[in-house]
Amino acid sequence: MKSAEKNFAPAPLVFAPNHARLGTFVMATISTPVIPGCWITFIAYWLISARWVKAVAERQSIASALIHRIPLGASYCLMADWHLPPPLTRVDRAMELILQKSLQSARASAIYSYLCGGLSAAGAVGAHFYLPSPFLIWFCAGCSLVFVASGIWYGRIARKKS
Repeated sequence: MKSAEKNFAPAPLVFAPNHARLGTFVMATISTPVIPGCWITFIAYWLISARWVKAVAERQSIASALIHRIPLGASYCLMADWHLPPPLTRVDRAMELILQKSLQSARASAIYSYLCGGLSAAGAVGAHFYLPSPFLIWFCAGCSLVFVASGIWYGRIARKKS
């Protein structure tokens, strides 16, 4: 467990700017009473409008009801995961899984950064020939350098042993 704790990176929210944490706090503060209020409004509207609905003119046959209910039940069975893994009861296993997933994420981020760096470099070259705007050329070249540098950084993180 000690080695997993040593390599474990803190959550990205820790390094988020103050306005990001403030935005999360504001959204949580606003959404906490708003979402139940929306549900209460919907249920009240539904109950009130149900008073003025006409009575059912004819009953649905069993065959017609099964035509709707069998696909609904089948979709439920397909969406339910019957082979769920056993719960992670050990902290060591949970930490190792988190570390493994964060390394996979770092590898994917490195590839994405290299790809964006290459596209930005191609954009700078294309801007040089097709649209000779110095700002656009330097902007694309700068973005390319930043993306390649972040790809190197993510690649170094991904190479660390778990």
